[in-house]
Amino acid sequence: MSTSKNVIRVPKPPADAFNKDRPVPQHLRTQMEHLADTVRKLVRDEIKAAKTEGEAAVYIKKMTEIVRLFSGNQ
Repeated sequence: MSTSKNVIRVPKPPADAFNKDRPVPQHLRTQMEHLADTVRKLVRDEIKAAKTEGEAAVYIKKMTEIVRLFSGNQ
């Protein structure tokens, strides 16, 4: 990895930059959609890659854990 002598200083955002109660702006909504698309693609690829019952079992266990995480049933 190369080192650069040019340093860009980024100021700390103001305390009010994040407001958990503010409606979601479009750029964040778009980022959420891109992430969801990526997850769907990864899931499809993993399903196609499973060739054995063992691989299917690993996939099912992983997806079950994710479903439980999202549903709050842990």
